[in-house]
Amino acid sequence: MIRGPGSVLYGSDALGGVVNMITKDPFKELGLRGSHGALYSTNNREFSHSHRVQYSAEKFYVAARARLRDAENFHTPTEEVDNTFYHDTSLNFGVGLRPHPKHTIRVDSQHYMASSLGKGATDLDDEKRRRIFFPDDQNHRVVLKYEAEELGAVERINTSVFSNWTKRRQQIDIYTTDWERRQLQTRKEGDFWNGGGQTYLTAKLSATDRLTVGADGYYKILNQKSKGYGFLDDGTKIAGDEERAYDDAKMWAEGVFAQNRWDISKLFSTSLGVRYDWVTSHVDQPLRPGEEKVQKTATDQALSGGLGFLLHPVERLTIAANAGRAFRAPTLEEKFIAKPTCFGVYCGNPDLTPETSWSFDLGVKGDLYPVIFEVYGYYTRLYDMINITPTEAEDCDYIYDNIEEAQLAGTEAFLALEFWDIYRTYLGLRPYVSFSYVVGDNLTKDEPLCRIPPLEVESGLRIFGRAKPALKDYYLELSGTYNAKQDRVAEGEEKSDEFFIANLKLGITYGKFLVFRSADVSVKVENLFNTEYRHHLSKFDGKGRDVRLAVRLNY
Repeated sequence: MIRGPGSVLYGSDALGGVVNMITKDPFKELGLRGSHGALYSTNNREFSHSHRVQYSAEKFYVAARARLRDAENFHTPTEEVDNTFYHDTSLNFGVGLRPHPKHTIRVDSQHYMASSLGKGATDLDDEKRRRIFFPDDQNHRVVLKYEAEELGAVERINTSVFSNWTKRRQQIDIYTTDWERRQLQTRKEGDFWNGGGQTYLTAKLSATDRLTVGADGYYKILNQKSKGYGFLDDGTKIAGDEERAYDDAKMWAEGVFAQNRWDISKLFSTSLGVRYDWVTSHVDQPLRPGEEKVQKTATDQALSGGLGFLLHPVERLTIAANAGRAFRAPTLEEKFIAKPTCFGVYCGNPDLTPETSWSFDLGVKGDLYPVIFEVYGYYTRLYDMINITPTEAEDCDYIYDNIEEAQLAGTEAFLALEFWDIYRTYLGLRPYVSFSYVVGDNLTKDEPLCRIPPLEVESGLRIFGRAKPALKDYYLELSGTYNAKQDRVAEGEEKSDEFFIANLKLGITYGKFLVFRSADVSVKVENLFNTEYRHHLSKFDGKGRDVRLAVRLNY
């Protein structure tokens, strides 16, 4: 996890940080591998099953994965939450070639298809007597990537291109005051395509000096049509005219960047990076049915950068400090789309301007047996911060706007103790505690910033190890999450009460099991005591007790 402004290398959206997800190298597990898994959840009667297969050789691999899920509405400790069902399928495919030890080509595709997806009935939905669900929701993404390593002074070359297409059908039903029958219905169908890529190389200029330079960009295009229906008292359905709320709304962006790292000594290193972005958006259509036509083209550009320091006073102890300026242009969704969320319907604003920020952070991270810890603090000053405000519009609950000036300050910390038996095999104990806290202020209005979560503390005890020869691995973990009350809220926001949720997890891995290489079995009990609670700003209560049983057979 890279905290602080990461927009130099990772694009204009990385204001607060970047999470780098490193997957296993498929070329290292030679031969045929795979698994079959199943999961059942008692709260919403979710049943899912997944299947994975992969064949790898020294110079190529092929892989496929499928997951199917079916779930009903979830339940709070006191009631069923309407319109929270889902039925979906996920498919992943991958092919890789390594014609030379230093060169790799990979193609990965991810496909998500939901045949029925409920948005969740919130308090606002009940007030407006509406139900929103998606009878068809699809996303398809293909990525082609080339990587090269250790080419003389060039340590790494990375080039990737992607194509992403989303198709969504949305149905909005408005009911009579007694909820006896539907009164109005709107069906929307839209597709959203975006493609782009990134290329960069890292060169070793000297024994202590590494330079990374690159460029990235994307192109996005959005289309949507809608049709309204009315219902007579006898249930007769009357169709209205089809309208195109927006057609070919576009956004494209280009960016160039450079970052240099100096490893001054084994104890100290520093980095300096700069980036320049150009972002253009265009629309020439009504944004929503019945509204006036909007014709607007906006081009934004900005210079951003960052300076970082790393200090290693002793082995496995790191002190990091960063300062930087970041830039984020409003997304196509924030400018033009009416988007249902679990908090309500967010509507785009074509007059949004980019937000910029100055951020400063300081952190200490250590793994000094038996103590593992991390402490991190940050301060961010934002200008023209992209935000949401309530609206009385019929089709929207909130609309995006800009806050002229705002600030965020927060801290996160993690502490764990790890103890082993004398053989460091059979029994390990790991008590841990972590917390996060943030304060936000709208400096323009001199009031708290909206959508700021309260203090959250998580603690637990994990028991783990190996019980040879029967069990390869086992663990037992009891944990709890405490959310403090949030009474420091923006105008129009509701305060939230404190709550504590307890969870229990148990997992075992068998070695050889029948014809399978290994077998994993886990049981997780969420909200162990069936506590009534509601997350800050949530429009419905949290999930009641949920027992989740998972089994996976590996070959």
